[in-house]
Amino acid sequence: MELNAESEFTSRERANRPRKHSDSLPRRKKTEGIDPALRQLCQVPIPRQTLLELFEHRAPYGAINAWRFGWRDAPDWALEIVKRKLCARITELERAAVALKPRKKPHGWRGKQNLSEWRARQAEEREKKRASELLALEQSGGKSD
Repeated sequence: MELNAESEFTSRERANRPRKHSDSLPRRKKTEGIDPALRQLCQVPIPRQTLLELFEHRAPYGAINAWRFGWRDAPDWALEIVKRKLCARITELERAAVALKPRKKPHGWRGKQNLSEWRARQAEEREKKRASELLALEQSGGKSD
């Protein structure tokens, strides 16, 4: 078996050279990332400026993206910022939930069964009113005779 040095050299060279589209290839994730937390804080898609402002311009956009998608571990200070913002959002949502008051239901309308009961009471009241009016007419008519 005869080895061809040129073919071996070119195959090693080909394996070591940089790829043309290395950015488009999927990266291996180290962690889950902070993207789920960021999605709770901001609407998706999150603009670059919003991410930079969220981290107080302390890190470049590429690093933030790497933390976001789990390609690199986020530093402790970045995690603290996200935790602080999430806690503030939670308290804000809890205050909004406490401020909600149940709507008052209109008189007589509390469901199908109560509606039929209310209609029956209304019919009884109308009948009583008619009976009292007829009685009043009969009494006033009998007095004038």
